[in-house]
Amino acid sequence: TLFLRSRLPAAELRETLQREAQGEFPGLPAPRLGSFEQATHLSILPQLVLGGAASALGVLALILAATGLYGVLAFQVASRRREFGVRMALGAPGARIASQVGRGLLWWVVPGTLLGVAMGQGAAMVVGQVLGGLGGFDAAALAVVLLAFVLMAVLAAGAPLLRILRLRPSDALRSE
Repeated sequence: TLFLRSRLPAAELRETLQREAQGEFPGLPAPRLGSFEQATHLSILPQLVLGGAASALGVLALILAATGLYGVLAFQVASRRREFGVRMALGAPGARIASQVGRGLLWWVVPGTLLGVAMGQGAAMVVGQVLGGLGGFDAAALAVVLLAFVLMAVLAAGAPLLRILRLRPSDALRSE
């Protein structure tokens, strides 16, 4: 196996190598040529599979976090329905109550996000060292993850907050 680096086009390099190999070793078959990526693809296959599995687990964790966040927020809204009804009956707009619930959501989301980013960066540094000194910080990947998490938190909070905005004070006071 030979690895060559050349500025020649692949077709010209192939012809030159075959001609030289046939001239030097006439009894051997012509050399088979391929790119470096083709030669190394099999050797990096375990890393590719692990990367795909880690990505799939990350998406699963994001879905589980969204489900948990939705469950907690929906429970909080349901358990405080009467309180929200009283506030709205006394004149508080639904948007103000929804913003209070949204601020409460931030107490869950911001610390969890900061902790997740710190742990993710630590894990990226460790994995980067294992994979041959790759850098552990990728600003683009971090931005995508943060955007996905913010979008997930907004979607998870959407249904309970809409329930508050549609709440009629008379219905809330009559329930229970």
